[in-house]
Amino acid sequence: MIISGNGSMNIAFNKNATQVSTFNDNVSRFGPMNANNGKKNQVATNGDCTHTTDKDPAKWWTVDFGNMYTIESVHIYARKDCCLERHSDFEIRIHNTSDWSSQFSLCYKQIGQAPTELYVNCTDHLSGKYLTVYKKDDYHHYPLTLCEVEVYGNEVTGKTVNTNALKPTTEITTITNQIRQMTTNTRNNYDIQPKENMNMCLCKRSANDIYQQQNHNYSKEERQFLINERIKILQKELKIDKSKLSSTRRKNTCAEDDRRSSQHLGFIGIIVLVSIMGCIVLSDLVDLIRFINKPRCRWCMRKRKKKK
Repeated sequence: MIISGNGSMNIAFNKNATQVSTFNDNVSRFGPMNANNGKKNQVATNGDCTHTTDKDPAKWWTVDFGNMYTIESVHIYARKDCCLERHSDFEIRIHNTSDWSSQFSLCYKQIGQAPTELYVNCTDHLSGKYLTVYKKDDYHHYPLTLCEVEVYGNEVTGKTVNTNALKPTTEITTITNQIRQMTTNTRNNYDIQPKENMNMCLCKRSANDIYQQQNHNYSKEERQFLINERIKILQKELKIDKSKLSSTRRKNTCAEDDRRSSQHLGFIGIIVLVSIMGCIVLSDLVDLIRFINKPRCRWCMRKRKKKK
């Protein structure tokens, strides 16, 4: 079992997990077990993360701890290879039964985009048998993608939950009995956290780098998914902010007014300005003519008197 610094255990590691739906029904690549298998590679296109569809009215991922635990902290790792804006506006719910929609305690609520590595403390020391990451559908229709969810807490002694008495959930789950058995076998075989590759680059990668690292033995649906993901990456890199274009700035600062009243006011203003300028120029012109006709010096005036 994975142990945190304060002595509590990662109680979500290799536990039974479910989610509302799975992208392309590909459970092995995008299934719920990808979020609590101890791997934190954060590359969804490599099959390291969960991935629901974008058509569900409510996206959720749930892990069953088996018994009651007091939750201390939750660590969520999101994908880094694409679509960071999808990791936003979700809740972390703690509940005792499989009915997470009405009977739950709220550990954390994320408003807006969250960081790719989110660390949350449940300050109220909430206790429960289940943890659910819930994302309500909005106008973006973003799917829920989780690369790893670590839950640290301590078992509540003397309170063993009778799983047979729990209210069965009516939500759709994408994990089958065969996958549950496979997950159970995996949990029995591995009781320590796999070593993380410390040389792994967590920097921003291009679409070509992601493509080179992936296995090319994909089905038609998987290839289509990878192509769509790379297109989204390229679109994001090539996106231009229209508000910064010179044409947009000109429209905002020099907006045209097609109303006749405004045009008439413009003409009247021009006529008034031209009239004022004409008067000024005309007065100056008259003064200039007078100045030219005026005797220029006293000597000229004396000369005229002698002639007389």
